[in-house]
Amino acid sequence: MSQDRTHPAWLHTTERCYWSILHEPCQPRLSTRDRIRLGFAFEDELPMPLEGIVTAYAPIDGQRTLACGVDRTEVDEALSSGALALRPSQPPAFVTVEFADGNWPRASLDFLTGPTAARPMRRSRLRVSIEIAAVIALVTSLVLLGMQRRIDLLGGQTQDLDLARQALIESALPDAKIADEFTLLSELRRLERSRAPGAMPAELAARQDITPALAQALQSWPRNLHARTRHLAATSDQLQIQTEVDDIEQSEQLAQALAASERWNAGVPRVESQGRGGFLATITLETTPGGTP
Repeated sequence: MSQDRTHPAWLHTTERCYWSILHEPCQPRLSTRDRIRLGFAFEDELPMPLEGIVTAYAPIDGQRTLACGVDRTEVDEALSSGALALRPSQPPAFVTVEFADGNWPRASLDFLTGPTAARPMRRSRLRVSIEIAAVIALVTSLVLLGMQRRIDLLGGQTQDLDLARQALIESALPDAKIADEFTLLSELRRLERSRAPGAMPAELAARQDITPALAQALQSWPRNLHARTRHLAATSDQLQIQTEVDDIEQSEQLAQALAASERWNAGVPRVESQGRGGFLATITLETTPGGTP
C-alpha cells in the first residue's frame, strides 16, 4: 500500500489486489443481496476464503462485472494511517482491454466504503443524517403549527357565526320560549301557509263575526235557572247549546228564553236522561228568515 503523490493525502492506493471479470450483472448502487451474490461468484476465483478479503465491484456492461479485492490487513493499515479512501493503483492488462478509452472505473473500486468506511466518513454521514432528520422534524413541526393555527382560526370564525345566527333567530322570535332554528322554521312555514294566495278557504273568508248575535242570545239566559253548560258551538246561522238540567221543564224554559230574540228560532230541545236524577238537554237555535245573525 502506498500514498499516491498525485492525489490528496486521504487517498491511498495498493498494487496487491485480486482481479476478476464476473459474468454477473451489477447495478451502480449495490444492495446487500447483490453483494452476497457477487461475493459467491468472486470467491471461486480467489486463493483464500472471502472472509479475509474486502471487495469492490463496478459494472462493465449489462451482463459483466469487474470485481476487485484486497486483504483486510491492507484495509486496516489504511484506516490506521488516516486514509479516507483506498483504491487500486493500476489494473492488470486483461482488465484494461475491457475499457477501450482507458477510463477504467477507479473511483468505484473503493475499499473504504460501507462497513469498512473510515471513522471520519461514518461520523460525517451520521452528522448529515442527523441534520436531515432535524430539518425534517423542524419542517414538520412548522407545518403542524400552521395547520393548528388555521384550525383554531376556523373554529373561532365558526363560533362567531353560530353566535350571530342565534342572535338573528332570537331577534326574529322575541316571544318564543325556545328560540332555535326549528322554531324559526316552524314559524316560517306557518306564515307561508297563512299568507300564500288561496291559503284561506272560501268558506272561512265568507264567514261573518257572530259575536254580537251570540252575546245577545246569551243575555237572554234565565238568571234563576240552575243549568251547567257542557258544550257551546256557534256558526253564522246556527247556535247549539248542550247543558245539564234538573228536569225537562227547565230545558223548555231555557229554549224559550234564548229564542226570545227576533234573530233566533229555537226548535224542540232534545233531552237525554243522565241516569242519576239529571238530564242532558241539547238546544239548537237557527236564524229566523230575514234575520241577521
